[in-house]
Amino acid sequence: MSDVERDILVRYGRQFSVDVKFAHVASDEETNPQRDEILGQVNDCLTQWQSPVKVRSGHQPYEVFVQCRGVRKGDYLSLAGDMASFSFAGQNPARDLLQWSQGSLPLARLSNHSATMAVIIYFAEVARGFSYEVGQFEAWLREEVQSQSPREAFRSWIDFPSRFSFALRALQDGEYTP
Repeated sequence: MSDVERDILVRYGRQFSVDVKFAHVASDEETNPQRDEILGQVNDCLTQWQSPVKVRSGHQPYEVFVQCRGVRKGDYLSLAGDMASFSFAGQNPARDLLQWSQGSLPLARLSNHSATMAVIIYFAEVARGFSYEVGQFEAWLREEVQSQSPREAFRSWIDFPSRFSFALRALQDGEYTP
């Protein structure tokens, strides 16, 4: 089931990237029917999947903002810190994200933080044009983080924002939070 969720989020991310980010409506940047339709379809899917995550337009009309109830901040530094804390406490958010990506765990069964990370990576970052890094992110989860000791996983999550260009770019963009 969740590999279908993953594929749908990636497909909508690519559509957003093409139809909105790289071809945003120049005549009226505040009103963009393609953007609103895609965000509505993604939110419909998230509701159908019983996910606590929602998406909306970001600071710029061609950006995506991901929010989730129970997650105080959705920026990479905060999310990575939360994932690190969960790992150190003996949980395994890397394994959960991989299981979701591979289809054995639905989005609704992920923690709110992991669900937020999933929607950011597989929809918002693909929408920003970083689809090539999704595979690198999954390889990092699979080859390093999921099998590490809690202390090593903690360190890997803390280093996460400096490891991927989409996270570095989001940090450099300042106020923008995916």
